[in-house]
Amino acid sequence: MHLLNTFLYGEPGDWCREKVFELIRDYFSKNADVKFAEEIVPIGNLPPKLRVSFGDYFFKVSVIENETINESIRYIKDVTGEKLESQKQLLCEVRTTFANDKNSDYDYIAINMYQFLEDLPFSLVYDDNHKKILYKSI
Repeated sequence: MHLLNTFLYGEPGDWCREKVFELIRDYFSKNADVKFAEEIVPIGNLPPKLRVSFGDYFFKVSVIENETINESIRYIKDVTGEKLESQKQLLCEVRTTFANDKNSDYDYIAINMYQFLEDLPFSLVYDDNHKKILYKSI
């Protein structure tokens, strides 16, 4: 599994789970093989995740809209040593978990999702596996 954490900044009301899921559905709906499903998280009181499937391959997206996102940003600052100050308010974290792709058959899907995340305004994309900020426009 590979994980990308994307932090979205803006004005209150700019971002929410429903808007992020809608944008993902719009972006990937051009692919005839795509299927979308919301999966209930059985532990705790967490909102559903969006599962985006392409045949045997999939990725899942969850949107976190609580105070733990500030802890995540502090962790990234500590790990990377980067200053992550913004004039905008931190609103949510989009966690994208990619299924294993041993033969790299589905790299193009991961690349498309990365491009989608990079195109979101006022975003920071962090690769948790490599402990590296991939994109920052905050």
